[in-house]
Amino acid sequence: MDTTMDFELKEAAAQTWWIPFVQGLAIIFFGVFAIVNTSATMAFLLFGLGLYWAINGMFGVKYALSMTQDRAWPLISSIGGILIGVFAILQPFVAGTIFATVISSMIGVGAIVSGGVQMAAGRNSWAGIGFGALNVLLGLVILMNPVLSFGVLMAIVAGLAIFGGAALVSIAFAIRALGK
Repeated sequence: MDTTMDFELKEAAAQTWWIPFVQGLAIIFFGVFAIVNTSATMAFLLFGLGLYWAINGMFGVKYALSMTQDRAWPLISSIGGILIGVFAILQPFVAGTIFATVISSMIGVGAIVSGGVQMAAGRNSWAGIGFGALNVLLGLVILMNPVLSFGVLMAIVAGLAIFGGAALVSIAFAIRALGK
């Protein structure tokens, strides 16, 4: 026998199953587009991020000007946000190259440092030294071509987006089955 709560749950499931379905399709579309056209995806994401930085900077300037003291750093930071945002909007491919280089370089340096620490900590073990050396080698490869490395990272993110979108579509059909 169904209780009132079970009926309400089935009713809600029947009415809302399509929401995760549409979200899943959108994420799958993003993942496929990111694989097919990585540079356009990066430009689109940076355009959106540029809008955010510019708008956030405008609100920051308003806030900094309303302060009675110590407003220099918030004002400088906000103006910097506006400038970076406008640059990302007007030159998304150049901003993307800079962004990819900086992020990949940070990952590469992190891998080298991590590998060095692993080798130092595992000096009594071949596994510690071996995995540490592998990390150092991976870090050097990333540093040698950071834009290509970022493209590989984007492909991994795209693959995860496709997988996550498929999971959401599957969940949507499970929710739909609950509503029947």
